[in-house]
This record gives sequence, structure tokens and C-alpha cells, in this order.
Amino acid sequence: MRGLDLSLGAEVECRGRRFVITNLIDFDKVEGREKATGLYEHLPIVDLAEPRDEVEGVIVSDLSTIDSRYYEEARRRKRVVDELLALPRRRRVDVKRGAAELGVSVSSLYEWMRLYRMDDRLTTLLPGRPSGGRGKSRLDPAVERAIQLAIEKHLTPEQHTARATAREARRLCRAAKIDPPHENTIRARINAIPEKTRLRLRGHKKDADDKYGPKPGRFDDATKPLDVVQIDHTQLDVVLVDEENRLPLRRPWITVAFDVFTRMVLGFYISFDSPGALGTGMCIARAVLPKDKWLARYNIPHKWPCWGFPQKLHADNAREFRGEMVRRACEQYGITTVFRAIKKPEYGGHIERYLGTFSKAIHELPGAALKPAKRGEYDSEAEAALTLRELEEYITVYITSIYHLSFHSGISSSPLERWNRAILGDETHPPCGHFVRPVDEERLYIDFMPIEERTIQNYGVAIDNVRYYSDVLRPYIKQERKGSKLFTFRRDPRDISVIYFWDPDMEQYSAIPYRNIKHPPISVWELNAIRRSLEEQGRANIDEDAIFEAYERLRQHQEKAKAETKHVRRVRERQKTLERERAQKPQRPRSEAEHGLPVVRFEEVKPLPADDGAESSATAFANIEPLEMEEM
Repeated sequence: MRGLDLSLGAEVECRGRRFVITNLIDFDKVEGREKATGLYEHLPIVDLAEPRDEVEGVIVSDLSTIDSRYYEEARRRKRVVDELLALPRRRRVDVKRGAAELGVSVSSLYEWMRLYRMDDRLTTLLPGRPSGGRGKSRLDPAVERAIQLAIEKHLTPEQHTARATAREARRLCRAAKIDPPHENTIRARINAIPEKTRLRLRGHKKDADDKYGPKPGRFDDATKPLDVVQIDHTQLDVVLVDEENRLPLRRPWITVAFDVFTRMVLGFYISFDSPGALGTGMCIARAVLPKDKWLARYNIPHKWPCWGFPQKLHADNAREFRGEMVRRACEQYGITTVFRAIKKPEYGGHIERYLGTFSKAIHELPGAALKPAKRGEYDSEAEAALTLRELEEYITVYITSIYHLSFHSGISSSPLERWNRAILGDETHPPCGHFVRPVDEERLYIDFMPIEERTIQNYGVAIDNVRYYSDVLRPYIKQERKGSKLFTFRRDPRDISVIYFWDPDMEQYSAIPYRNIKHPPISVWELNAIRRSLEEQGRANIDEDAIFEAYERLRQHQEKAKAETKHVRRVRERQKTLERERAQKPQRPRSEAEHGLPVVRFEEVKPLPADDGAESSATAFANIEPLEMEEM
């Protein structure tokens, strides 16, 4: 399964005991009936797990290693299986029609449907997966190819009939000296192709868009949470500072996932890098995962009860959204990607309005990068004070304690109220129930990470002149895979000290550390900056030692600059302190001249005559002992 099923009637395990979910209490607890005793208990969702017998034996293929032909066949099977499972009253004749379209037996299609209900990822339907039934196509692969070519010729603006398509298939089969398929098989396959696809392929794109396309500014297919999720980027109008020295850096980018039906923010990702596949993937992963760990990281007491896989993901036509691995990862988890129509910005209106509202809140932060007309004498870099981590905390607090609780005129309620009502129901709205709760957080993130393909040598594997090794690689040293010499690795650009190796025999990922574990963790952007610096210095051979020696010099330079910065700050602080002390110090008495009075010189003062029996003033002062002043 893609995660933990929390629907009514689902079986779960809690602390080693098995329960059946009988009621949805809130986003933290469900009610369950223990199968062994029949007793009812309130079960914390964070303590629930999948039943062990359903977890064992699940094969998870890496998306990048799948041959494109097998991948397209799995997509074809998935479309048919999805259509059959969506039927309210599925009849055997419907399954027969689907089996004819796929060219397999009815029992094989039933078995695929059973497996897909247990694990609804695309890789479940890959060719070659154990099916438990006969699982063999009744048609020769050459016949399959002939049918496909004939149907492709049928779905053209010339609009050939089904009978003409069957004749074309038979002609191709006779040319290949193989037995042709029955005409009914071809008719069933043509009828199973969605009308929207038939209209488009026959040259009626406008009719298909008018009949099946979403209406501008509306999402009629969003009838519950996660039906339609929009995702978009924007550069935030605030300058951030670094963690150590609090020196200004630059404006960050944010990627946001937004639920259309409830207007809830499902997740976000902030980075200093321009929008790309990594930011898109990380945002999708955060949107899908529960937010418990994220809220605990910042010690935020507010609720953010969002998790689950979107049905449709709406995005613009930017390159990062159309990347092959992002697309495959979405399809693996049942997420349909829909791209915004070109020159039709109304399709992204919901999330763009939210980003506009959010940008106004950002303008209140120190370091806000306002437009010149509004900025005046405000110096964004001089006033910058927040780090990226602190901005993440601020945004999380803003989302959970302000935005989610604010009234939204478009839905006549707050986003959180609409989300709660949709999931848990109330006296007038039936609940749609909890969505599948993802449990394999690491695997989810890995599936959205960028891919590197490399050979495995005696020293291990090298990526960008940095070497990695683990005994897990030993069986594959200088070994060629079937049809390829490359093995698949994934790397998190934020920390390249560990890469993830897809073991084709074990069919799982293994973490591979630096070969020299003394090297410090660095990001891929730091690595690229070091390489550029070495190239500018004229270094011909840039190996691993040169890279980390340059990194160490850079680190020492930063430490020295940090110490110098502290010294300068101390000097400046002393100067400010002295200035304050001078301002508070009592001023000396002003002279008579400064007061406008006549100046009296000491030599003009005549001594007073001494009284009889009295000491002179000189004698009296001479007898006074000097005061001892305490050392200041």
C-alpha cells in the first residue's frame, strides 16, 4: 500500500495488537475494535501501523530503472484497472472488455485488480510482476504490435471505421505471417479508449477541451479535499541572513502546494535556489506527509491535520513541473499531473491569490524587500534579521494560526473548518473519511530526489569527483547490468555526504557514505562553487583532495572573517557605549564669559585683612590633610 489505510473497516496494528477501525474521532485518534477480544479502544493514529502480513513481500521498483516500454505498458494497464475499479456496479462483461483491450485473460485482469487494491502504485502493474494467476497474454507480441499500429491509424482525422481498422490489423498480421485477431477484440479496444482521447486524436481538440476541459476560474471536479491541488513558486520579498554571522544573503524562493476545495496550504518548501525539480519534489513530499514532526521541530502547538496523496496536481508549464522523474514519481503514487493552459492564468487563480495575500504578510518582516516607491530610505539588507529556519517557523505559524483560521468568502468558512467538516463530517455533511496516511517518509523523499547513473569501480562510485563506498557495492564492482553499464544512485543536493544506491538484486535502497568519512557534509551548491573557484585559479586536475582542501581553506577564511567581524562589532559597541556615557556625563560649569558676565582675573583680587587671633586662609588650608581617592 502507499501508506496506512484509516478508512472505516480497515485493519491496523497498534502496539502489536490488531484492530478494525470503527469510528473516526478526530485527526489524532480513531476508535478500533480489537479482533482478538472484541473490545473497543481509542487508538492514537501515530501508533498505528499496517498489518504485518500485508507488508511482507511487497516489491518496490525504482522508477528510474524501469524500461520505458514496460513503463508505458504499466500505464496502459493502470488506466483500464482504474476505470473498472471506479464502476459503481462492475459486471463481468466490463472486465471482459478491459481484458480484450489489454490482450490478456479475464482471470489475469481480475488478479491485477486484486493486487492493485492492495498496493495502488503504478509499479504493481509492471510486466513481469508475479500475478498469482495465469498472467499470460493470449496474443502473440507481434499481434499486439499489429493491433496497436492499426488503432493508431484508426484514431486520425480521416476517421477510419472499426471494420477498416480490423482489416488493417489483419493485413499487418498476414504480412508478418501470423494469425490475425478477431474483429471483436479490436472493437473492444477502440471502445475502451476514452472519448476525450479519441476526439483529440481525430483532430477535434477544441471539442474535447470544451466538453471535458475545466472551465476558466473553476474546478468543478474538486468535490472534496485532495481532488485538485495546485502548486506554484514565487520569490519572497524579504532578505534573509546566514545562521552564524547574521550577515545578509538574498531573497529566497518558496514553492507552495494548495488544496482547491478547502483552500488549505498542504505544504511548502523554501530555498535560495531558483525553482527546480528538487524544490517541486520536496514540496509535494511535504504536502503528502503528516505534519507532526514538522510542527514538533519548531515546537508549534497549532494543528495542521493534512496528509494524503492528491488526485490531480495542477501546475504551470514550467520545465521543473514537466521533468520526467517528477512525472514518474507522481504517477507512482497515483497523482495525475495536469498542466495549466498556456496564456490562461485563470487556471492558477486560487494559489496565485493566496501567494499575493501571503506576500503582504511578509512585508511586515524585518528585511522586507519593498518596491522603491514604498521603500523610501528603508535598507532591506541592513534591516535583515531572519534566517531561513526562522522564516520557515514564521510561515508555519502564519499558516496554522492565522491563514487556516481566517474566514474565506469563496468557501464561506475558514479553510480549517471546511477541511474538518469534509473529513470528519457534521450534522449536515457526511464524512469522506481520513486519507491514506503515508508511513515510509524516507522512501517518499528518495523517489523525488534527482538521479545520478554511474558505474561501480574498485574504489566504489564517484559523483562529481567525490568517491563513495560501502560493502553493499562489492558484488557489483565492474559488473554490467543487462542492457546497461550504469547503476542508479540518488543524491540529496542539500547534503551529499550520503548517496542512495538502488540494489537491483535486493530491490531496495542502501545508503552509501563518503569513502573518506572524515570529509565534512557539504551541499551540491557549495561543491559547485568550490569547483568554479578552482577552475578560475587554473587548476587542471580537480580531484577529491583538491575539493575538500579548498573547502577547508574556505571554512578557515570564514572563521577568521567571523572573528574579525566579532572584533569590529566589539569596537563599534565600545564606541556606542562611550558616546552614550558622554551624553549622560554632567557638563562642566560655564565661565562668566559664557554666561555674559565680566571676567575677573585672579591677580586683581586683593587679599582680605586678617582678623586678630585668626589664622590666615593659607595657614588653614595647609593644615587640611588631602583626601584619599578610590581607584576607579
